Amino acid sequence: MLGGQVARAQPQADVAVLHDTGPKLAPGLVAALDAALAQALDEIAGIRNPFVSPVGYGDVQLSVGCSDESAQCLTAIAQTAEVDAVIVRRLAVDETGTVRLRLLYFEESSHAPPSHAELAASAAEAERLSQAIPDLVRRLLGIEAGSTSWRASSAGASSASAQTNPQDEAAGVTPWAWVSLAGGGALLASGIVLALSADADYDALQETHLSTPEDVDRAHRDFDSIETRATWSKVLIPAGVVALGAGATLLAIDLAASDSAEERSRARLSLAPLADGALLRVHGSLDGAR
Repeated sequence: MLGGQVARAQPQADVAVLHDTGPKLAPGLVAALDAALAQALDEIAGIRNPFVSPVGYGDVQLSVGCSDESAQCLTAIAQTAEVDAVIVRRLAVDETGTVRLRLLYFEESSHAPPSHAELAASAAEAERLSQAIPDLVRRLLGIEAGSTSWRASSAGASSASAQTNPQDEAAGVTPWAWVSLAGGGALLASGIVLALSADADYDALQETHLSTPEDVDRAHRDFDSIETRATWSKVLIPAGVVALGAGATLLAIDLAASDSAEERSRARLSLAPLADGALLRVHGSLDGAR
């Protein structure tokens, strides 16, 4: 059954790869595992050019209005990204210090539920996870070891896809630009709301008259709430700025792709950090005028 589900994930099929990375993970380990996953998808499944989202899986879910791994949520993600299939890579460290790598595969046109495959290793052996990723991909996609049938059936579609006009792919704006902009806007707005509410409540707390022990306890609880909101705002606002910058970069690239080679050579994009956000500048020319 799963073999039929993945049969359409051919080398040139539209496949999106989304990442969900937990805290306390070394960047080098994350990069090594992602490189091993990309190689396994290429060599085992023939998925050579998947679209790797610059926005985290959680932010993509937020942008489409869901927070689970149901077929309905994954369908919304696939339709928004205009892809045939979605692969989610989740990497996290649990309370025991065990590193867990979990893969999810979902194809929109299939009536089958999402498939999952998981690996786990202690922190000391986490680097060995990359060696086990090929077997993990085979389990995820239902590919027998040594099988070449899927790769062979993909060859015809690969040749046919190679004849498509590259300008057709370059025209227009990709959905991920809008996903990144929407997710970044949501994060930035949430951070600003938390920061404003924390400032307002802190000002009100300073005016509060404390006359009883109950008043003191309540003031402590209010202060803890204010401090928590302020901390979250310091996380969400920069994350929103980064996501907006990524979306703006994708948007500029997509728009530049539809221009002539001469216009593209004159187009420039810069993102300058400011104390309270960032300033995006797009430099270009109109009819040859600077």
